[in-house]
Amino acid sequence: MNGLPIQAVFILLFLLILLPAGVLAGRDGLPPEIAEKLKNTGLVVTGPDMVPIPAGEFLMGDNFGEGREFERPSHKVYLREYLIGKYEVTFQEYDKFCAETGRKKSSDSGWGRGKRPVINVSWFDAAEYCKWLSGKTGRKYMLPTEAQWEKAARGGKNGLRYPWGNKLDVKAANYG
Repeated sequence: MNGLPIQAVFILLFLLILLPAGVLAGRDGLPPEIAEKLKNTGLVVTGPDMVPIPAGEFLMGDNFGEGREFERPSHKVYLREYLIGKYEVTFQEYDKFCAETGRKKSSDSGWGRGKRPVINVSWFDAAEYCKWLSGKTGRKYMLPTEAQWEKAARGGKNGLRYPWGNKLDVKAANYG
């Protein structure tokens, strides 16, 4: 197969089978040991960095009686394993999508563009970005559901206000 070492061919087949199933994550969506083996093969696997969220139950909703009515009562939700982006989509990434699809760029509201997280996009724009990214990479991307987002944001912790505990801490969170 184009002079690739047999190990690289095996790894490529392994990736083609498992990546679409959402089993792997790491640098460029790959575990470090696989990414390292692919480094010198000439194969390029692209896409955003993803992290795995393990399957299991979590407590969704307002755990402290402080939220809105639709957040109560908190309830158990089971989710299968999934991958979620390690970082927010940046203006640089979103602007590439806009340039390639002829869409109007979203406003940065004076904050700047580049590697800053994209803002001022609708749910529909974000869904179209996912569709475009899927076509570019050959992998399926979609917006997380409310349950997937909440489980990932909780960091696997149930019954806590924040992934690190119940007290707001400037060393653990960036807030104003």
